[in-house]
Amino acid sequence: MLRGKDSAPKSYPEGFTPTYAHDNIAIDVPNGKLWLRDQSGYSTVLNKGDVLRWSEAYVAYGVHHTRNRLEVNVRDLGRPKFEVPFRRHIETKWGAKKNYAELQEWHSRLTAWVNNT
Repeated sequence: MLRGKDSAPKSYPEGFTPTYAHDNIAIDVPNGKLWLRDQSGYSTVLNKGDVLRWSEAYVAYGVHHTRNRLEVNVRDLGRPKFEVPFRRHIETKWGAKKNYAELQEWHSRLTAWVNNT
C-alpha cells in the first residue's frame, strides 16, 4: 500500500521502491531503506540501522503548529541531522492541523518501522 504517491517524488534512486511515501520521506519496507529529503532539498537513502532517533518539531502559533518537521538523526558525520518538512497543506489554521496530523502519523510510522520490524 503506497501512501501519498501523488505528492511524493516522481522517481526515487535506483533500487528504492517505496512502500509508504509522503512528500519528503518514504520507507521501502522489504529492503529496510529510508528515503529522506531535507528542507534544504538534499535527499538520501539510508539503511534502517543508520536511523538513530527522531522527534517532532514545529513552531507553536497559539493552539496551532506551523512549520511542522520531523527531525531525524542518523549515522552520518557529514549530515547527522535531517529536518524533513511536512507542509503539504497551506499554513492556515485548517492546513496547519492537517500538516501536524501527517507529522504525527509519520513519527508513529517511523517508530513502528525501526523498533518493530
